[in-house]
Amino acid sequence: MLAVVRTERGDLDRFEIVAAGYTDSSNRKTVASRIAPYADVGATWWFETLEPPRGDLDELRKRVRMGPPRLI
Repeated sequence: MLAVVRTERGDLDRFEIVAAGYTDSSNRKTVASRIAPYADVGATWWFETLEPPRGDLDELRKRVRMGPPRLI
C-alpha cells in the first residue's frame, strides 16, 4: 500500500500511517517488539484495540496505564 501511495504522491511527507491491533503483554519491551515491525515499514501511529473480547475492565485499564512503548 505504501508503494502505491508513494507512486501517487511522490513521497510520504506529511502522510500518517496507522496500524492497529493487540499487544498481549504487560511487559513494555515485549509490546515494543510487537509494534516495531510496523514502525520499521513506516507506521507513524499504533492504535491499541481495546474491545470487550480483549479482557475484563481491569485488564484494559492495566494496558492503558502502561502507556505507549518506546521503540529504540
